[in-house]
Amino acid sequence: ADGVEVDACTLHAAGRNGCGVVVTGAGVRSRVSACTISECGGGGVLLAYGVGPVEIAYSTLRGNAWSGVGAFSGASAVIQACDIRDNCMYAVGVARDVHVTMRDQAGLEKNG
Repeated sequence: ADGVEVDACTLHAAGRNGCGVVVTGAGVRSRVSACTISECGGGGVLLAYGVGPVEIAYSTLRGNAWSGVGAFSGASAVIQACDIRDNCMYAVGVARDVHVTMRDQAGLEKNG
């Protein structure tokens, strides 16, 4: 659904490929704010093909098996003031043709 907001949550996803938040649907906009997403078997936040813009703000994404934020082709995101660290792959992993704007980043350390 367009316009979904996930606010002030603590999320963990069990399983080999479990992601904390998955946004799907071309053109779908959503917001993740003030969340802690950690220890997921997959990525913290995963953006499917053509999604966005998705705002990820004031959140902590740590210790995930993939990237803190992963985005497939055509997706777009605004990442603001997030602490993204200690993920096994990247802080923000993107495919071709992805647009990411980063603002006021707190930390992007020890990824990959």
